Formats: sequence, structure tokens, C-alpha cells
Amino acid sequence: MVLEALTLIGEIPEIRWQHGDDACDCTFQRIGWWTNPYLGRTLEVRLCCAWKKMGEMFPEIGQFVREIPAYDNPNTGQWETKPAPWDADHDMPEALWHRQLAIQQGKPVAQVRREYAHLLPPKGVRKEPLCQRSEVSTSPTPLLERPLPRKPAQPGPRKSL
Repeated sequence: MVLEALTLIGEIPEIRWQHGDDACDCTFQRIGWWTNPYLGRTLEVRLCCAWKKMGEMFPEIGQFVREIPAYDNPNTGQWETKPAPWDADHDMPEALWHRQLAIQQGKPVAQVRREYAHLLPPKGVRKEPLCQRSEVSTSPTPLLERPLPRKPAQPGPRKSL
């Protein structure tokens, strides 16, 4: 009965949207998701497609949305115009791989998806740890059981609000 009442208002989707689901050809797949058990409602917005469509329909809004053909590297403060090779420790998500290839080859994502359907994305790259533990504690008291050092009390009068 409850399910029938909900379907009269809207539809319960068979497919759940998620970031990187490759359900659209947008470069940046972004899903807005808000849900509330007390309202019994969930709002999903495929933001990437909505921004694109709004920019097409309303040029005055389009000026506030831009896709820049470079990566703004926060470590260097420089723009990098070529996609970086995959170097993460886990396998590259297929949707991201399709977009990387599309940018590198100047092709639409849908075409790349078809052309590379028989291949797998790059595998993860095992990395050496950044640091290795060189000392082992010889204390008879385990680290978690040791008392924490106390801060000295701050001298001076307290101010009331």
C-alpha cells in the first residue's frame, strides 16, 4: 500500500545513480543526493547534466559554469594541460578512463566507450610506503595504556561573558 502511494507521487528508480556510473557523457559526473527518513523522500540531481542544460537554455547562467581545459594543480599553483597517467594504487574506474581517452584523442565519450568496450582500464600501481617504522617500542606499558601528558594550567584570571 505504501509503495503504491509513493509511485503515484513519483517513481522509485530501478537504477541508483552514483558518481562515476558512466550514465552520461559529462566530463565531471556529479550527483547531488539529499535524503530524509522523516520526510520519506530523496532528491537526486545529476548536477553535471543540469548545469550543461541550464547553460544551453539560459546563456546568462552559462557564464557562471565553465570547463577549463587544464588541471589546476593545488601543489604547484600551475595549470597542467595534459591528463596525468594513472598512478593510483587501485584500478582506474572505467568511466574515468573513458573520459581520459576522449580528452587525449579528441573524441566524444560515447565513441571511446564503444571503441574500448573490449579492453580493461589501467591497473593500480603498487607503491612503496612513504616511510617505514624503524623503531619498535620497548616499553612494558602498551602505547594505548600510557597516560597522556597534561598541559600546564594557564595562569591569569578568567574572563566572564
